[in-house]
Amino acid sequence: MARTLCRARWEALIVMAALIPFGALPLCAEPCTLYKPANIEMARENIARYEWAQSVLDGYRRNVSYLMAQDRAWIEEMVPELTPWATYGQICPRCVGEQCSMGETGVYRWSVTEPDRLECRYCGAVYPDPELPESGSVTAERMGQTFTFYVPPEEAAHAEDRTGKYAYRWASWPVHVSWSGIIRANKAGYIAGRVLPLAQVYALTGEVEYAERCAWVLDALARAYPNWLYHSYYGTFADMPPGEAAAWMGEHTPQGVLPEGAAVTAFPDNESCARLKGFWGDGRLTAGVGGEGSFLLNCTVAYDLIRDATVADGTRVLSDEMERRIVDDLILAGCADLENYDAINNKCGPGRALSAAVGIMFEAAAGGPERVRRGLAGFNALIDQAFHFDGFCRESPSYSSMHLGNMEDIPDILDGYSDPEGYQPEEGERFDDLSIYDDMPRYRLALLSMVKMLGPDLKYPVIGDTHAGSGISSHWAEILADHYGDEYAGLLVTAQGAPLTDRGSDYALWHRPPDMAAQAEAALPLRTEWFPGWHVAVLRNGRPRGRNALYFNGYEMHGHRHYDTLGIAYFALDREMASDRGYIWDDPRNAWTRSTLAHNLVTVDGANQISSGRHSTLELFAAAPEVELVQASANAYEQCSQYRRTTALIRLPGDNSYTVDIFRVTGGALHQYGLNSNGDGFALADLPLTPEDGKISWLENLRVAQPNDTWHATWTNEGVNLDLWMPADPGGSGQIERLIVADAPGWRSYKGDQLHAPPITQILAERSGEDLDSTFAAVLAPWEGEASPVRSVRRITPGDSGACALVVELDDRTDYLISALDDQPRSYGPVTLAGRFGFVSLDEAGALRAAWLVAGTRLQVNGDGLELSAARIERTVTGIDGRTITLAEALPGDADLAGAWLLAGGTGYEIEAASGAQIVVREYPVQACDRVVIPAAAWRGVP
Repeated sequence: MARTLCRARWEALIVMAALIPFGALPLCAEPCTLYKPANIEMARENIARYEWAQSVLDGYRRNVSYLMAQDRAWIEEMVPELTPWATYGQICPRCVGEQCSMGETGVYRWSVTEPDRLECRYCGAVYPDPELPESGSVTAERMGQTFTFYVPPEEAAHAEDRTGKYAYRWASWPVHVSWSGIIRANKAGYIAGRVLPLAQVYALTGEVEYAERCAWVLDALARAYPNWLYHSYYGTFADMPPGEAAAWMGEHTPQGVLPEGAAVTAFPDNESCARLKGFWGDGRLTAGVGGEGSFLLNCTVAYDLIRDATVADGTRVLSDEMERRIVDDLILAGCADLENYDAINNKCGPGRALSAAVGIMFEAAAGGPERVRRGLAGFNALIDQAFHFDGFCRESPSYSSMHLGNMEDIPDILDGYSDPEGYQPEEGERFDDLSIYDDMPRYRLALLSMVKMLGPDLKYPVIGDTHAGSGISSHWAEILADHYGDEYAGLLVTAQGAPLTDRGSDYALWHRPPDMAAQAEAALPLRTEWFPGWHVAVLRNGRPRGRNALYFNGYEMHGHRHYDTLGIAYFALDREMASDRGYIWDDPRNAWTRSTLAHNLVTVDGANQISSGRHSTLELFAAAPEVELVQASANAYEQCSQYRRTTALIRLPGDNSYTVDIFRVTGGALHQYGLNSNGDGFALADLPLTPEDGKISWLENLRVAQPNDTWHATWTNEGVNLDLWMPADPGGSGQIERLIVADAPGWRSYKGDQLHAPPITQILAERSGEDLDSTFAAVLAPWEGEASPVRSVRRITPGDSGACALVVELDDRTDYLISALDDQPRSYGPVTLAGRFGFVSLDEAGALRAAWLVAGTRLQVNGDGLELSAARIERTVTGIDGRTITLAEALPGDADLAGAWLLAGGTGYEIEAASGAQIVVREYPVQACDRVVIPAAAWRGVP
């Protein structure tokens, strides 16, 4: 669609726009950025019909009620002339390490009614405090600004050290706490946060006093903004005009390195602090391009809504001088700043939206169409670079939410845009009545991904850098329903938990058609599936909204992903049992939560998995009425020729389940099968533990045992138990040599309320030796009540194959689960399997009650079972068109493949329909591949 302008031409346009006086800038005659006249009309109609819409408007009024009672002088007094301080890592010296965490953000309460006072939300300490004076300072000599801060005693005792070694820390950077600076940031942030709701009330009601206050706010910000210096989130300032600093960062690499002497810091001997972070962590008002872009976009949209407002006598609310300042010194200057930043990441969206809004509002004289194209190019690049083809984010569930939130304004701003009459771009075509929603199906998939990943508790799976406890938001369903048709209206009703007439949001007010109706609640799109781009499987035990879900993580490495490829998390009986700690944000403790040892998988040689080029290959994915299966391998360790996991979820009565887990690793000298669980109870049956003097980073209270036979451990979490069974394999590749039981960190966030979180219990089942070959086999059995349904577990290991079978004795049946790496027929007790996976369930009398054969030709027990003519179907691909694959040779005429999963290009797709030489897969576009493999499968259930 849009193409990026060459750098030189783009810079020329910015210079040209800056030289044009405000009066010469042609403006659109009506609101044209985030809210068009149709949005305003829609919002007014919603308010006229629905109480929820009236409450949204009431919320805007409450947001600005205190400011509305103040005069212009109060507003101007609240906007500081001195640059605001960064708020990252501003901890409370009175309780740091005891109640608030080192590096924590958001420690202080601030109120607009007492704007010069801060209170620690943990210990109640009030600041400024004469006993803790701000005795330190740094000065930006050229720009004439001095910043003061508190110097803690240990740092003061080592005043000669300028590296920050003795300072407080945020993440890896030394920081200073400045209460005067936090107060400035809160005052400026409060005023900036009122600008859009003031304009929204005016747009919806025509009450001009709101437009008048909005104009005062915009003017006050415009007066201060030219003097606010670029500064980083760790407290370094650029001693140069902010527009020059932004241009310098845009032209020089590394981005935050300034001209000599321009970086003002209290830690000049610290290489990281003797420079800015770059736009990623710098801004004039906020320390980061995402927040700066959002602030400027809100100002731009607010200006768009009130610029034609007049008082009763026809006088415009904005005087010419006010308008010149707002446009030139705030909107255009800020936009020019951020257009020096070309990177595509989770913070760039608001800046790209700002370019689009400014380009539309000021049209050709300010390089409008080129700015529009910059906004659109950013949106397209975010979809292409930040999201997989199936819509899932390349980072994590939490960062998917961040990406989508930061980019969501772009399509609404550009919706319906047409280039000015007579405009013809040097490259590409004109834009006429753009429709991003119609032209970007992957955006729809990205919105859907936020629902499709949810666990039974409607929370996001704690995968990668995801905040534990974050969950469903009806916002994504709202966008789907408002822009992709009424087919999503029922999903919206389900997601928000109320009829459309009873509930709505800020977004719904402006974008939901008043007549939208849902036929009924729609089921959330949750099912057992492998996400082919994300490389994550979720097994849902046959009931998508039931009590169980097992996540199997096969993703590749990325900045907000962990060293945990082939890790699992098990949600069972309404509890997160086999757990993942999630994200400790920018905190040194995140080194543990990201590490391989912290996850439920096999760690090799005590080290993290490789980071560069790590990926997985899906080998099997299938589902039957009682069993769901995933198998994948990964290049997780350079020293390992095999790193493969086979995991099956088996359904039990009472909406329960158990998991069979087979993990094969070849290479390295130490293999540790790790598992941890939430809760405060742990027991190890009939296996004595002795203290261990050895050290493992982050783990404490190490105890060891020597299991010679089958053993099992039990965790307890709020009335739900999880048994881990590991059967004996004497002399075999699955015999555990040493079992370590340890206290692992229990915290799940960097907040102070998690600072002293009790530990959880983690086990490490070890094997060691040169060029080690291990096949770990385990059963994970959740249960509640008096006893587990699993009575015992045995292992059968044919000696020459790498195959493995587990025999699970239950209350009223015996299950055999068999995993092999080839198609050769072998006997596993009474069961014979020729294939890659088999499940056999015998009733109490030993009769066959269920059987499942995957990627094989024969599965038999006592002369009864299943047979297939071929273990798999393989075909060469001659063409791909969206979800349709064309094959070089027709499929077998008698093959019923709907619901089967094909393997292609290292991933898998569920077949929706197949006939002749064509296959149509569900939902996701097929990626380039040469061949497809369809593992054959057959199920036989209880008659």
